[in-house]
Amino acid sequence: MGDIVLVVSELVTNAARHGGGALWLALAATGQDAIRVEVADPSPRLPAIRLPRAPARPGGHGLRLVLRAADRVGIDLGPDGPGKRVWAEFRTLARDSCGDPG
Repeated sequence: MGDIVLVVSELVTNAARHGGGALWLALAATGQDAIRVEVADPSPRLPAIRLPRAPARPGGHGLRLVLRAADRVGIDLGPDGPGKRVWAEFRTLARDSCGDPG
């Protein structure tokens, strides 16, 4: 659950800082036993991995964290307008492989 919270925070922050603001946030269970997080923003500019300023300083770590924390990550250029949706998926079965239901 902590990975999902981290990714939601990073995607919303990136939309606010680089994409003109988050238009909406969606979390949904998919048919493939996964949880999907989507954040839309009005900018058509694609996210780019930046070099961090320094290991312990803010800046340049967000997209790297998203790529490490999520099982799948992608970008959909929107049919709803000029913006994009950045999404991340987390497999629920892989997280519960020890048999623990929650």
